[in-house]
Amino acid sequence: MMPAPNLQAYVDQLGRAHGFGREHLAMNRAGRLHPSQTSRGRRSGIGCAVFLVLLAILTILGGTGGAAFFYSTLREPVERVDMNAVYAMAGAGVLLSLVFAALAVFQFLSVGKRRRQYDGGGCALAEGPASKTRVRHSRSPDTFHIEVGGHSFTVGAALFDLVTHGAGYRVYHLAGDLLSLEPG
Repeated sequence: MMPAPNLQAYVDQLGRAHGFGREHLAMNRAGRLHPSQTSRGRRSGIGCAVFLVLLAILTILGGTGGAAFFYSTLREPVERVDMNAVYAMAGAGVLLSLVFAALAVFQFLSVGKRRRQYDGGGCALAEGPASKTRVRHSRSPDTFHIEVGGHSFTVGAALFDLVTHGAGYRVYHLAGDLLSLEPG
């Protein structure tokens, strides 16, 4: 059975707003991922982990380098208060660096888990009425959330505007990502 033309046009609008096409939706209906969905899902999150590693390196260099520079400006005999400042600067740099390094490790583990989920090749289905929530922020762009079947997804404004609050939808998802959706 072919869907009604206006229903197919609506699904096409949803796809343009969220970045999926008819072939993506067809594969998701079969419980599989489209290759472009797999590659996009595998890439996600690695940038944050790399950024945290860079922050760890910069903070240890900044803390110890700043302490070394400050020490080099001191004249003999070095006062106890000045040495405490040197130790505090170096210690703060090392401690902050360890915090960033630990966060980077957790992010890399999270990325690894996400990649394993996407490598599995399957997706899940959530069905039910859509509940839309817009979170307004005073100093940053608003965020948009759609909840279907007990699963919440962060989406773009264009998709948020197209989804009808309270209407039934089938959402194909994996690892907290909305892959595709259609009226249900």
